[in-house]
Amino acid sequence: MGVKVIRNVRVEMTDGVKLATNVFLPEQHGTWPVVLVRTAYNRNFVSPTEFITRNIALVVQDCRGRYASDGIFYPFVNEERDGYDTLEWIAHQPWCNGKIGMFGASYLAATQFYAVISGSKRLSALCPQFMSGDCWKQAYYCNGALSLGLTWSWLCFETNNRISEAQTMPVFDVAKILKSLPVIELDEKTGAGIVKSYRDFVSNNVYNPF
Repeated sequence: MGVKVIRNVRVEMTDGVKLATNVFLPEQHGTWPVVLVRTAYNRNFVSPTEFITRNIALVVQDCRGRYASDGIFYPFVNEERDGYDTLEWIAHQPWCNGKIGMFGASYLAATQFYAVISGSKRLSALCPQFMSGDCWKQAYYCNGALSLGLTWSWLCFETNNRISEAQTMPVFDVAKILKSLPVIELDEKTGAGIVKSYRDFVSNNVYNPF
């Protein structure tokens, strides 16, 4: 089965920010159920083959502030609103038959959780994988104990810039850095400068609204 590809669609959110989105459709004319993937890790990594061969359209979107999308990325805070707006956009496309699901692991699973709590009525199914529902209990903290390696590497190498800088991590003596103090300054020690999200995550070390 052939695939129709629509690259780099600029999907506008309600605040005017435009998010880079790829659309993959079965080649023949029709309306289709749609799977949405919202990612912080580059929309161009997802292959449409498994979906298209099942007559399912695929929409893959860079989250706000990541890769080709406009705006500023801060983990989690925009995913509820942006997920809602994206689902509304899909539902109004002529190739969507009204059935929309979401798919993905880790941050791609978190975007699903936020889409659900947005109040959207567009979702028919979810497939979240490898993501905690409470990031203080089982992610960046484990019941109050800081998951330093995860928090530092993700926020200071993977998401501190528009694109991933994780490939530079092997240059550093990671074990030595993770044993150094103060923990709040590990962003600067690895050349990332002051990373607000990292410092916010480290500073909020008790269970609170953050």
